[in-house]
Amino acid sequence: MSDGSDRIAVITPDEFRSVRTIAVTEAGRPVWMLNELEWVRGELWANVYQTDLIARIDPRTGVILGWIDLGRLQTPSVREGLRRWGGVANGIAVDSINDRVLITGKLWPRLYAFPVPAPLIR
Repeated sequence: MSDGSDRIAVITPDEFRSVRTIAVTEAGRPVWMLNELEWVRGELWANVYQTDLIARIDPRTGVILGWIDLGRLQTPSVREGLRRWGGVANGIAVDSINDRVLITGKLWPRLYAFPVPAPLIR
């Protein structure tokens, strides 16, 4: 569970009780604004709110494994128009049947699908 900070709470599904907290870092520094969590092949992916980035997180250590840059999915003019209205990247889902990741956002005109792992990893 995310509260928008650099901390992710691991909770029990039945009692909704916190069992531990993961401090998310890159190069020893906290990574803030974590939002929209998804489990992808042993990694925890989190959208960084109001950015075009998805953090790939080691769930054991909280260390950032890499970044996925969604900025190239839309043209600059579409991106600018969306930002004016509060449209930001904010949707990650796994389609395990077709082995792909689905990406979208608030007010986004499209849903994007990529094989797992997503080809946008940098």
